[in-house]
Amino acid sequence: MNIQLLPLSPQSPYFDGAISVYRQSTGADVDSSHQFFTKYAESKADYVGLVAVLEDDTVVGMTFGTQSAPGDWWHDRVAEAVGAAHPALQDAWVLIELHVRQDCQNQGIGTHLHDEVIARQPYQKLLLSTGKSNTGAKRLYERLGWQYLHPGLALRTSSSLSVIMNRNLDSE
Repeated sequence: MNIQLLPLSPQSPYFDGAISVYRQSTGADVDSSHQFFTKYAESKADYVGLVAVLEDDTVVGMTFGTQSAPGDWWHDRVAEAVGAAHPALQDAWVLIELHVRQDCQNQGIGTHLHDEVIARQPYQKLLLSTGKSNTGAKRLYERLGWQYLHPGLALRTSSSLSVIMNRNLDSE
């Protein structure tokens, strides 16, 4: 499978395709997904987003992240759990989303997206969260050198638990 990784922004011709991949994974609605993607792409520091596209222009994966900073909802929830002064939270970048279309998983696309978005972001300290029950994602991140920072946190009051993971590129 020949995949191109291209920049993801609201101006990209692949923006709606990336949202479609995200919605397939999360069940989110179109309008809130569009607002979510646009907010990060247009207003967050050090945003990096990529889309995985086949030769026929079909979007099969997407990823993006930004600086993790005090005042951001996710950062503040994690800081409450591990302590705002925790070294992993200082001057860090958070991988916010990484999704591959279900029929294209286990073909190296997620790893390719991960490695390229990490290579393009400017920080040495990295963070992410994924569902505690998402064994596939946890296995991928473990294989790629991520460590567990918190074993299970309810990021939203009505949500299932998420693990918080970190990675320090300085120590690799």
